[in-house]
Amino acid sequence: MANNQNALKVKPLSYDIIDHRMAVCLEKAYGQDYLKEFPLNGNHFFEDTMFDKFGFSPDIIETDAYMGAMDPIKKSVILSKRTHDALEQFDPRALFSLLHEFAHASIHAEQVNSMIEDGEENVKFFRKQDIRIFENSEWQANVGAVSFGIPRKLVFDKFRSGETDVRNFLFLGFSYEATSYRIEKLLSIAKKNPYLLERGLF
Repeated sequence: MANNQNALKVKPLSYDIIDHRMAVCLEKAYGQDYLKEFPLNGNHFFEDTMFDKFGFSPDIIETDAYMGAMDPIKKSVILSKRTHDALEQFDPRALFSLLHEFAHASIHAEQVNSMIEDGEENVKFFRKQDIRIFENSEWQANVGAVSFGIPRKLVFDKFRSGETDVRNFLFLGFSYEATSYRIEKLLSIAKKNPYLLERGLF
């Protein structure tokens, strides 16, 4: 967890690499035919799948200080009670918060634990504008959240059917803003590399 202005400086990862990692996580969670699970049941993922398949324990805390967090030492994904209650009501912001913290756990937990082992002074937060975007832990977790919740495979299948309107993807449970960001990015990738779309590749 970081505030809106700060982020950990982590190992650089590109959009495509994060996208691929989340696709691997989806297969681990639901098998190769993972698209049948969509739209995701966020509450079931939080309370069952996340621990059963990845070993990240769910934790709920009564707090108004944040919506979610990740504890790398305890291997837990934490939601505020308010966020968890909203998740049960299929709230888009709560779903994004859950998958954002899951992405942190999947991508950053080992890195942060290594930093802590080398001395807690190595766990440093920087102003976002002072680090490259690919090294920004919050940017990586944001990409991970939409990559897991709006899979490239599903989006490309719809693209091949001529469905490119953002509204066609809102059934996945994200806000219009988050959905638009994801669809526009994948449209850009598909236009630059049409063979990826044709073959369904990353």
